[in-house]
Amino acid sequence: MHYRSKLTLNRADDNFLHHTLVQLRQPHVPSRLPEANAALWQTFEFFRSRLREKFPAPDIGGYLAQFIQNIAGSRLFVLRIPVDDDLTAYTVCETLDARGVELTASDLLKNYLMSLVAPLGEGRMTEFFSHAARARQSLRAL
Repeated sequence: MHYRSKLTLNRADDNFLHHTLVQLRQPHVPSRLPEANAALWQTFEFFRSRLREKFPAPDIGGYLAQFIQNIAGSRLFVLRIPVDDDLTAYTVCETLDARGVELTASDLLKNYLMSLVAPLGEGRMTEFFSHAARARQSLRAL
């Protein structure tokens, strides 16, 4: 059986991911893997051992499917935020990733404003943020 993954990594790691990990093959000599591939292999082994501990061997697929269904059905939210360019997408991801929480209305507004000034260049963005900081200070003084 041949498995496929929609995940794409950088050129150095993508081949190892698709031809070894996704196909559930063990590397010939794990101790001689390049550093990045070794980290992927160790992560794979970590999660595989945790799954084997959590789910009984005879029907691991059924238990795993039920576990994912329970998690996805009760705790997983898919959020689609359309953006116009890579900078805005990066900013949204950084905001989410940095705090690990959902975006607030002010985060969305900030990211929208960033998308408007980003095409102006870094110098203009600095100028924009200076004006925004002064405006915020003025509002706090009221």
